[in-house]
Amino acid sequence: MSEYTNVSYMDRILERIWLDLSVPLQSQMVYAISICQILLNPNDKHIKITKKIIKKRFRRNLVSFVAFHK
Repeated sequence: MSEYTNVSYMDRILERIWLDLSVPLQSQMVYAISICQILLNPNDKHIKITKKIIKKRFRRNLVSFVAFHK
Protein backbone atom coordinates (compact mmCIF):
# COMPACT_ATOMS: atom_id res chain seq x y z
CA MET A 1 0.00 0.00 0.00
CA SER A 2 1.08 3.60 0.39
CA GLU A 3 3.99 4.62 2.57
CA TYR A 4 1.56 6.93 4.40
CA THR A 5 -0.62 4.18 5.81
CA ASN A 6 -0.17 1.13 8.00
CA VAL A 7 -2.89 -0.77 6.15
CA SER A 8 -1.60 -3.83 4.31
CA TYR A 9 -2.98 -5.61 1.27
CA MET A 10 -4.05 -8.41 3.60
CA ASP A 11 -6.05 -5.91 5.68
CA ARG A 12 -7.87 -4.77 2.55
CA ILE A 13 -8.62 -8.33 1.48
CA LEU A 14 -9.94 -9.24 4.93
CA GLU A 15 -12.11 -6.11 5.00
CA ARG A 16 -13.83 -7.28 1.84
CA ILE A 17 -14.28 -10.85 3.04
CA TRP A 18 -15.62 -10.17 6.54
CA LEU A 19 -17.50 -7.03 7.43
CA ASP A 20 -16.83 -7.25 11.19
CA LEU A 21 -13.09 -7.47 11.74
CA SER A 22 -13.20 -6.30 15.34
CA VAL A 23 -12.44 -9.85 16.49
CA PRO A 24 -11.67 -12.06 13.47
CA LEU A 25 -11.78 -15.75 14.15
CA GLN A 26 -8.51 -17.61 13.97
CA SER A 27 -9.90 -19.94 11.32
CA GLN A 28 -11.03 -16.98 9.19
CA MET A 29 -7.56 -15.46 9.29
CA VAL A 30 -5.90 -18.77 8.41
CA TYR A 31 -8.35 -19.39 5.56
CA ALA A 32 -7.77 -15.92 4.09
CA ILE A 33 -4.00 -16.33 4.34
CA SER A 34 -4.22 -19.71 2.62
CA ILE A 35 -6.28 -18.35 -0.27
CA CYS A 36 -3.94 -15.38 -0.73
CA GLN A 37 -0.88 -17.64 -0.76
CA ILE A 38 -2.43 -19.73 -3.52
CA LEU A 39 -3.61 -16.78 -5.61
CA LEU A 40 -0.46 -14.69 -5.22
CA ASN A 41 2.12 -17.44 -5.71
CA PRO A 42 4.32 -16.29 -8.62
CA ASN A 43 5.68 -19.82 -9.12
CA ASP A 44 2.33 -21.26 -10.17
CA LYS A 45 1.57 -20.96 -13.85
CA HIS A 46 -2.07 -21.93 -13.33
CA ILE A 47 -4.28 -21.09 -10.37
CA LYS A 48 -6.10 -24.16 -9.16
CA ILE A 49 -8.01 -24.10 -5.91
CA THR A 50 -9.53 -27.36 -4.78
CA LYS A 51 -10.77 -28.53 -1.41
CA LYS A 52 -7.70 -30.79 -1.12
CA ILE A 53 -5.26 -27.94 -1.86
CA ILE A 54 -7.02 -25.59 0.57
CA LYS A 55 -7.11 -28.20 3.36
CA LYS A 56 -3.39 -28.92 3.01
CA ARG A 57 -2.44 -25.24 3.04
CA PHE A 58 -4.94 -24.48 5.82
CA ARG A 59 -3.51 -27.16 8.13
CA ARG A 60 0.04 -25.92 7.57
CA ASN A 61 -0.93 -22.28 8.14
CA LEU A 62 -3.03 -23.12 11.19
CA VAL A 63 -0.03 -24.75 12.89
CA SER A 64 2.14 -21.74 12.03
CA PHE A 65 -0.53 -19.28 13.12
CA VAL A 66 -1.05 -20.97 16.50
CA ALA A 67 2.72 -21.22 17.10
CA PHE A 68 3.19 -17.54 16.21
CA HIS A 69 0.40 -16.33 18.52
CA LYS A 70 1.48 -18.20 21.66
